Formats: sequence, C-alpha cells, structure tokens
Amino acid sequence: MGLNQGNALGGDFFTDQSTQQSVANRANAGSTDYTFTGTVTDIGALQASDYRIGYLAGTYTVTRLSDNTVVGSSAVFPIDLTATEGFSIAAAGTTISDGDSFLLRMVGNGARDFGVAVNQTSEIAAAAPLRARIAIANTGDGKITQGSVSNASNLPLGASITLTYDVNALGAGIPGFTVVGGPGGTLAYDPATESAGKSFTFAGYGGYTFKVSSVPASGDQFIIENNTNATSDNRNMLQVIALQASPKMINGVSGPTSSFEGTYSQLVSDVGSYTRQSDVDLQAQNTLLNQATESWSNISGVNLDEEAANLIRFQQAYQASAQLVNAARTVFDSLLAAARG
Repeated sequence: MGLNQGNALGGDFFTDQSTQQSVANRANAGSTDYTFTGTVTDIGALQASDYRIGYLAGTYTVTRLSDNTVVGSSAVFPIDLTATEGFSIAAAGTTISDGDSFLLRMVGNGARDFGVAVNQTSEIAAAAPLRARIAIANTGDGKITQGSVSNASNLPLGASITLTYDVNALGAGIPGFTVVGGPGGTLAYDPATESAGKSFTFAGYGGYTFKVSSVPASGDQFIIENNTNATSDNRNMLQVIALQASPKMINGVSGPTSSFEGTYSQLVSDVGSYTRQSDVDLQAQNTLLNQATESWSNISGVNLDEEAANLIRFQQAYQASAQLVNAARTVFDSLLAAARG
C-alpha cells in the first residue's frame, strides 16, 4: 500500500480476471445455459490446475485435474475452496442432469487477462502513506525507523500517533512507551537489553511495522503521522522492487518457494527446452520419413533404364514375330501356287 504524487492512497498497479466461467461438456444432457463461476478469494492459494465439476444424485463434486484429486463436494452453493484452492464456486442455470460435467479453468487464462491499471506516472504509489519522526525536544539518542505498511486499514490516520518513553510505562521499573492515538496502550521497550533494535506492528493501522533502537530519555517522543510529502519518498517502490526476488510463486509444503524472477527464468528455460526438444524430434521424424520414402521407392519405384531396355527387347521380339508370320505366308502362297499349276 503506497501514496502517489497527489498524496492519495494508490490503487492496484495491475488488473486481472478475478472470475472465470465454466465450459460445459458437449455430451451433457442438461440445459445448455447451466454454468459455474469461479471467483478468486485467495490468490496465494491458487493451484496450477484446471478443475472438473461433476453432478450426480444431487451432489456436485470438484476434482483438481493436475493430480485427479477430489477437493470438494456439496449439494448447495457456493462451494468454498478458499483454504486449499484459493477460490469459491457459484452456479446458475435451469436444469442439470446426472452425469453432466463442466471444465473450470481458474488460471488457464491468467496471462491473457493480465493488464496494467496505472496509466500515468503520477498514479504510481511510490511513497509510504505513513512516516515517523523524532520530536525536536528529545534529549536521548533513541531512534525510530520510517517503517512500512501492509494494508489500508484506518488510513489515512485521523490523528497522529505519539509514542512517549517512560521508565515506568508498564509498571514500576518496567520501561516502555505509552501510546496516544491509534491503538493506544503501551509498548514494552528496555534499552538495557533491546537497544540494538526492537520491532513493533500496529496491525489495525495499515499494518504499520517500525523499529525502535538506542536509548531514549524519559519523556522523549516519536511521532507517527500521515506522509504529506510523497514526492521525496520511495519506500513503497523499494518494497515493490523487493518482490522481484521474494518467494511468492509455486507453493511448496511450507509456502511459496520461488520468486517472480526465478519463476519467469524457469518458464523461459522450459519453453526453450521444449522448443529445442520439439525441433530435434521433428528432425528425427523427417529423417525417418525420408528413409521410409526411399525404401518404398526402391521396392515399388520404376527404373527408367531397365524399362527402356525391356521396351527395346519387346520391340525386337515383335519384329522377329512379324518376320516369322511373313515367312509362313510366303511358304503358304507358294504351296497354293504349286497346287494350281
């Protein structure tokens, strides 16, 4: 969550298709207008798989096709699969018959539906919406980091949050900070053992996380307030850049295992490898085709030299046969002439 140049909280940087429609099996006997809609409810839990929704005896069964695992079944809607698959399913239509099935592709069109929501550089929320400062009157050497936010809860602040150091904040001899504004209350902090730095988070106020270090004097104050000078702050952009190498992709047993950069590199490598393998397979198949064609030609093809020689031989045989017939006719004519004479 960040602040743009107009001191307004930034919105989404990218757009995606948060809902997907099912495709009916052509063999379905039910109404052709029956559809299912999958709505993303936890993008971090989405699986790289398509799903089959089947209907039988009043029960809808959802099967993850990547490993053919049944991930949910219900007789009513919505079917909430947020915990394991990251989406829920709603239905619409008039009739459905036993044996009907549908294909639901929750991530298959992700790249196609991906877009950029920010159209101008001034809309880029590069700054953090909150900032921390040390009160001018402080006499100790206590320090506070600028911190970071993780959500938009209660932002912008209605009033500044003030942390005042008190050696008896949590009771006699228990030092810490009293908090005025925001969540209120107290924060335990002992410079004797925690001067290297201790982190705190105001979960209900932007999820603001900051760190206090060194040794403040009694009465010293730290102020957390709305950031009204976003043009000189790039903390949120630095967090966005850090996402490049953070594990956010490819869920493992204990959570995401790959960064955007690593996943993209793996994707490019896989595409290149598969393309090269396909090219090698094509060349091998072309070689086999050429060999088969040559073998076929050797068996069934026509040898022009051989056929020309056979043609000459048949011609000579025909000519010889013609001479034989001519000689027989001459002898027959001579015999007839002798008989008449």
